[in-house]
Amino acid sequence: MLARAALAVLACSACGDRAVTPESIAAGGTDGQRVEVTGEVHTVTFDSTASAQRKAVVARHAADPSPAWLFDEDAEEQLAEASAYEDIGGYARTPDHYVLIRSVTPDGVTLGQPSFTASKLKEAWGLAVHLTDIDPAAAMPEVGSVIKVTGTLHRVHWNQRDELLAIVDDARIDLVSGPPPLAGPGETCTRDLACNARLICDRATATCTPPPREIYWDDPWRDLNGACDSDADCPLGQRCDTAHAIAATGAYAARYLAAQDTGRHVCVLAAGATLASECPRIYTARDLVGARFVAGKEICVQAALFAPVPAADGDTHDQIQVDEPIPYPTADVGYHVFGAATENGPPYKDPALGAATVVDPVPDQQIVALGTYRYDPSHGWYEIHPVKAYFAPAR
Repeated sequence: MLARAALAVLACSACGDRAVTPESIAAGGTDGQRVEVTGEVHTVTFDSTASAQRKAVVARHAADPSPAWLFDEDAEEQLAEASAYEDIGGYARTPDHYVLIRSVTPDGVTLGQPSFTASKLKEAWGLAVHLTDIDPAAAMPEVGSVIKVTGTLHRVHWNQRDELLAIVDDARIDLVSGPPPLAGPGETCTRDLACNARLICDRATATCTPPPREIYWDDPWRDLNGACDSDADCPLGQRCDTAHAIAATGAYAARYLAAQDTGRHVCVLAAGATLASECPRIYTARDLVGARFVAGKEICVQAALFAPVPAADGDTHDQIQVDEPIPYPTADVGYHVFGAATENGPPYKDPALGAATVVDPVPDQQIVALGTYRYDPSHGWYEIHPVKAYFAPAR
């Protein structure tokens, strides 16, 4: 079994020989070789294991001209009836995460390029730093950061695929340049996004902490309907709208966890909330789909809308574009086909919420989606669910 890497991000003053690139290591390095290389982070990703049952379901729909079948089937609804806090369904996660680095963007990996194909996994991958233990005090380096990596080169079959991909195990990561660090454990905060990606802002103490436990899809903590009984149930910076109750019937009723949430209230942004007040750090669609964040965290993601897709469960899947959609685990449908999910649930569509009502954007509209990060093991992707606001990006 391969040794696994733990993450420690440190300052770097001597950044090594820049003639050695992630691409040259991936192409010519020897398995077991000790390497030292500098590159730019272009995404993070993770690993999952697809069940035989889910593979069979996907295979039955292989000839469908669009992934619309996903939004008519009831896997999510069945999932929400489960009480166990575990990944159930089609795509169980493993502890494996990867920070992908390169020195140049290869041709054909960006959506919209004439030469783009979904078969270019090796080119899109570059070289990966393999992590199984992400220290909440030192979250994964952000997209666009330059890092120096020292560790042991291996080649692995990732995500049940045939290609051998280059990874660095037992790795030390030195941060060369990047965005200023966000708050770490025990530091003060006013929003989740003031804390680094593996921490939330604890409402009781106004400090950055891990969530109270591993948060699964149907967890009642920051649940997928945004339900609350008082402000204490909402993320710091949001309030519980006690003047409004989740409907028992009709278009705006809770479809999941109905017995738990019907008649409760919803967490909404404070009066006068703005993009600047709610989103001190704005991330990309790559971060959304790549497992950067701890589940349950409130995040802000900027992207162009691909399409608003009404689902049988009453959600609108406001699918956003992923500009480099290849190096992510297998899911029910590829991100190059249908983007990434931000889900506007029935309770937040209710016009009775007034200014807090969430209105679906339109195709190609640039948006910043704010909402709760969670993993959907039935379909194999991370999503924002529920969306609590769509902002216009800053100009």
